[in-house]
Amino acid sequence: MALSEPWTTLKRGLRESWAALRRPGTQLFVARAGGRRVGFILVDSYGLAGAPYIPSVAVEASERGTGGGVMNFGSNFGGMISPIMTPWLATRLGWMRHSQSLPCLRC
Repeated sequence: MALSEPWTTLKRGLRESWAALRRPGTQLFVARAGGRRVGFILVDSYGLAGAPYIPSVAVEASERGTGGGVMNFGSNFGGMISPIMTPWLATRLGWMRHSQSLPCLRC
């Protein structure tokens, strides 16, 4: 995958890819289809404020339509469920107590 886009435009070859894998706290998850590797997600466990983040995602060109569809579904599902879950979480975690003071922060 280091020989395909966007890696060629970013000038990130195999050597740079291996260097990214050797960083402490980095985890690599590989997607397989029919016994062959078709993609990966590189997860860095030590992101902003200790939250993990994904610095690299790659999907083989022949599988990009399927991968994009799955990612799009996940995004749409998250967009659909977040308005439902946010008030529920706010009630459970006691955020409603402070909701009266939030509008003044926008001034």
